[in-house]
Order: sequence, then structure tokens, then C-alpha cells
Amino acid sequence: MLELNAHTTIAMLHGDLVANNEARLIHTLVSDNDARYFAIQKQIELKREKLSGPDPSPLEQMLVNRIVTCWLQVQLGDQQCLETDGLTLKQVEHREKVRDRAHRRLLQAIKTLARIRKMAVPVVQVNVAERQVNVAG
Repeated sequence: MLELNAHTTIAMLHGDLVANNEARLIHTLVSDNDARYFAIQKQIELKREKLSGPDPSPLEQMLVNRIVTCWLQVQLGDQQCLETDGLTLKQVEHREKVRDRAHRRLLQAIKTLARIRKMAVPVVQVNVAERQVNVAG
């Protein structure tokens, strides 16, 4: 029987669905171009870092992961919409529909993250010379 640390390591390497999905999406975008793969991976890390902020909650981190995944799906959709040689009109329309759905999911994830962050902002009430001033975060 494996030790707990071994299980944890296996789970971290093979059970990270977000990382696995991102890797598959990047591979689909760049095929076998290792330089582009690592460049996109670095760009994703920077996006995730900027979106997460200094101390993200677990919920914020989940939403940031979702935003990054949706962003990759939109990029893939854009790329596929540009590659239309030899496709029928119906196939082109299908690709556009898939891209548009990915874009809607991206926008929804962004809105949800903004809403969650707005709810977490404390409101401070300050009374100055008999005038009430409400200050958010």
C-alpha cells in the first residue's frame, strides 16, 4: 500500500483536472511546437497571477482557473474560425457557434468573479463633523 505522501503526489500530478485541461487545450492550439507551448503556458501563468491578486480565496481561485480555461477555449475557437479552407458553410457556422459559446462562458466567469469580489468588500462608515460618509473597501 502506498503512503499518504505518495497518494498526494499522484493526485497532484494526475488529478489536477484544470492543469490537464489547460495542457490539452494548449497542445491543440500549438500542435508540436514546444516553444509556442511554453510561451502560452507562461502567458497563462501571468494572467492567472494578475487575476488572482495577492490573497485569493479558494472560490476566487476556482473562478480564475475557469476564466483562464475559457480564455484558452476562445483562443482555440478564434484559431479554428480562421482555418476555414475546404469547409462547408455549415461547418464554418458550427465553429463560430462553438467559439461564441466559449466567449459567453468567459464573460460569465469574469462577471461572477467580479460579483464575488464586490460582495467581499467591507463597507466602512465614517462620521465626520455630523456628516455620514460611506466608504467601500
